[in-house]
Amino acid sequence: MIIAIVVVVAFLVLGPVLVVLGLRQARRNRVFRATAIRVAGLVTDVRTRDMGHGGEVRLVRFPLLRFTTLDGQGVETEAFAGSTPAPAKVGQTVKVLYDPNEPRRARIETAIDTSAMLSGCFIVMGTFLFISGIAIALIVSWLRNHIH
Repeated sequence: MIIAIVVVVAFLVLGPVLVVLGLRQARRNRVFRATAIRVAGLVTDVRTRDMGHGGEVRLVRFPLLRFTTLDGQGVETEAFAGSTPAPAKVGQTVKVLYDPNEPRRARIETAIDTSAMLSGCFIVMGTFLFISGIAIALIVSWLRNHIH
């Protein structure tokens, strides 16, 4: 019974936390896409990072981008969004989205927005955990009242 209570509390706390994180990320992504400037850029290199945790290895590739801002400033930066496989090959010309207030904050414009997908996953998983926590609490309550 104690385990069920711990699970319920964990789900009821973790669920909303994931939903809030997902909503915040979705908002940041929406604001970035709405204000970002699109220019042509070049992938000069691809850096690989181990983004795994808990013994799991997950190699994520982050392209190094070279582009020129609309005001003529040359920028070379690592994209803040990576993926597996790499979103582009070295030497490939790509569409770059960059923050006009902070041009080094840039990423490749892709058909599939992985940031939006990730924030959606957080929202769905958080909602699932919260609803599961409520369902488990109701089942435990019902069992306590009917089994004695």
